[in-house]
Amino acid sequence: MIIKSLMKLSVITIFTAIILMSCNKSNNINENSNLQSFTCKINGETFTADTFNNTLIGDETFKRLDIRAIDKSGKQIIVTVNDVDPLDSNFSHLGDTVYVYPFLNSPVNLASLGTIVDPDGSFLITMPESKESGYSKLTDCDFSNKKVSGIFEFMVKDYQTDEITYVTEGKYSNLTYYK
Repeated sequence: MIIKSLMKLSVITIFTAIILMSCNKSNNINENSNLQSFTCKINGETFTADTFNNTLIGDETFKRLDIRAIDKSGKQIIVTVNDVDPLDSNFSHLGDTVYVYPFLNSPVNLASLGTIVDPDGSFLITMPESKESGYSKLTDCDFSNKKVSGIFEFMVKDYQTDEITYVTEGKYSNLTYYK
């Protein structure tokens, strides 16, 4: 009886080892290529988000995509892109630079905004004053799977102190959004 139990345990151990050794490590790479990511620099310091809350809202005349990225400290960066096409259509300006300063966009009701919200609830918002105010660009959109990727840069201002904060090298990939 003991010998049968030891043989059974040996067979199970060998079988398990064979299964584990036959795992293809390249599958992990493919899975990682679909991971959500959001990074940028805030005044030169790296910001990496680990939580996302992205939404697409609108109606038959427009849509607005809000990318909300939150780091471990609770700091949020929100990148907003307005589009002039209906909610249930793909983004008409995919691949186009959409500026914070609306008069650089065609049509002018196409817009981009950036906001930083600190854990204490204070916030900084973009200044739509010139081309240097910033931009965003949707570089990829999988409308059927509700995933977007893009790049952005903008300046935000604390309107109480007039302090300017620079958000640079912004990039997000494979972020899922919800309607």
